[in-house]
Parts: sequence; structure tokens; C-alpha cells
Amino acid sequence: MELMTKVSVITVVRNRPELLLETITCIKKQTYTNLEYIIVDDASDDETPQVIRDQAEVDKKIIGIWRTQQEGPFVAANDGLKIATGKYVFNIDSDDLSPPNRIERQLEYLRIHPEFHACISPWWSFNQSGLIPGGKTELPYRPKVMPWILMLKAFASHSSLCIEREALLTVGGYLPIPTAGDYALICELGRRGWLGVVPEVMSFVRRHDGRMSATTGKNLGPVIGLQLLREHIFHVTGIHIDEKVALTWLEIGNREIAPVQDAVSSYKVWENLWKGTAELEAPDKKELDNYGSALLMQFLLANLASEPKIVSKVFAENLLARKFEFRTLRDIALKVLVEKIGRYFPTNKRLPNPIELV
Repeated sequence: MELMTKVSVITVVRNRPELLLETITCIKKQTYTNLEYIIVDDASDDETPQVIRDQAEVDKKIIGIWRTQQEGPFVAANDGLKIATGKYVFNIDSDDLSPPNRIERQLEYLRIHPEFHACISPWWSFNQSGLIPGGKTELPYRPKVMPWILMLKAFASHSSLCIEREALLTVGGYLPIPTAGDYALICELGRRGWLGVVPEVMSFVRRHDGRMSATTGKNLGPVIGLQLLREHIFHVTGIHIDEKVALTWLEIGNREIAPVQDAVSSYKVWENLWKGTAELEAPDKKELDNYGSALLMQFLLANLASEPKIVSKVFAENLLARKFEFRTLRDIALKVLVEKIGRYFPTNKRLPNPIELV
């Protein structure tokens, strides 16, 4: 990608001056420098607007927008999009960070893969103590797999999104909803086959109680998320999935405490749907089998303490007899689950090593 290609970075913020300064610093340290940095303040009532003004005074690449009415991060992001002039738009939330080579690397990825109009990446969660052990979130890499996995799991990928500005305008920008607008956008891009995945961590997602996703959409999030999920399922399959089944898919992907038998039954509905489509090639189905079963095992692990006997029974009946060719996410989840089950049911008989189960 030529250095002359201008890009726009957009951050939406509300009442977060200290964390915003850290985010601004990581953008200033980018190795790719032909950028404008649009920061949209969503009607903060603290010193955040002044922080933006101070930063804009010393760095002419920073452009501030100050909203007088709070309407949520996605309405505010659309305000930033209206004045963006870059060929590509990079998003970063006001509490997240990016490695210095993020912009350069994602532009290079899209140059090599012209079939995509946007890309995201795996991310690593961190908190006040630093990177969270095991906090790296992997993503599926085959484009046809992404829409199906998005039925189980909503990715926190907003801070790693790079998208052609014209492509973002083509899909209408962000839905003006209080939460899950990023999920809706990723689903749209995935269905169109426009979304690629850079195989490196390009985003560090901060975990804290004040995250916008934990506050702005705290009450409406599950309702809106379920509605968006059912719409996405219909767009992909042409089927109106029962609300209870769709809700269970979200519970699996989020590793929530939920009735295990119901979850496994709902998971099989999802599994039978993608297995029955002719649009997926054999490698796509292998990745879906690997990634989906890993999510299911992580869900079983989360519910092991509340339903140890049922989880163990389901695990034995539905997973031990299966054959897998992939040995990535599935192996990790399988190993942990086998170890945990062994702690609940001590036995002199040696539990099999995960590699022996395949």
C-alpha cells in the first residue's frame, strides 16, 4: 500500500479522559503516518472534551467533534464517518490499544488480498495488571466460515476493524442503535464475503467495568443482540430460527450458565444447518467443526461446576466418539475439560490424554 494513501482513524469517547490519552498515544506511535484522527465526544460531562481540544491544538492530525446530546457510540461514529476523508477507516475504542504496526500491517493485508474490502484480527484482552493469561481470542480465517460462527459468537473486533470508506458507506455506515452496532456491521461484511482476518494480534482490548459495551447496552444489549442474531441467521439460511434456540446459541458462544441439555440440542440445530449447505467446501466444514466444537466445550467447562454429571455425560456421548482433523482450539478446550472432569470424578482409571481421543 502506497504511503500516499490517506487513512482515517475514528474513536468515540464519553467520560474517559485518562484512558483516551493512552489510546491517542498508541495512534501517535503508528509507523504509518499519513492519517487523520477523528475523535468524537459523545456529550461527555467531565474534562474529556478539553482533553480532545488540548490534543488537537498540539497535533493537527487530530480532529475533534463535540456532540451536545448522547446517542451512543454508533450514532457518534457515523458523525465521524461523515467528515472522514481517508480511503480506509480504522476504528479503535477509547479504552483499547493497538500495536505500532497495526495500520501498516492491515493496509498491507488488504493490498495482498484485494478480494476483501475490510479486515479484522485476533485480539488480546488486558486489564490493570497487563495481558490476561490465555486472553488471546482466535478467529476463523475462511471467509465462508465467518457468517456461521457469528451465529454463536459476537466478536469484540471493533478495535481491529479496517475498512474501505466507500465500502462502509455502501452498507450504510453503522446502525444507529445503542449497542451491538459493530456486531451488525461485522455480520453484514461477513455475509458479503468482504471480510478478511489478519493472522496476528492487531488489537488489545481493555477489560473493565466501565466499558461502553458494559454500560451503554447493559439493559438493551441482550434484546438487540438477539434480534440482530435472528436477522443474521435468516439472511444466511433463509430460515426463521426459534427465539429460544437462537438465545441458546448466544449462551453457548458467551459461555453463560445455562441448561446444558438444551444447549447441546440447540447446538445440533446449528451444526445440521451448516452441514446441509452446499455452499461450504470441505475445508470450510472442517474449520466450522473445529471452531464450533471448541466453543461448545468451553461452554460445557463453564457449566461443569453447576451440572457436573450432566456435563460429563454430554461430553462422553457427544464429543469423545467424534473424530477431528484440526488440532488447535479444539485441543486446548478438550484438554482443559478432561482435566476438570477428572477433578469432579476422581478415579484410579487414567483419563485419556486429549490426543488419544482423536
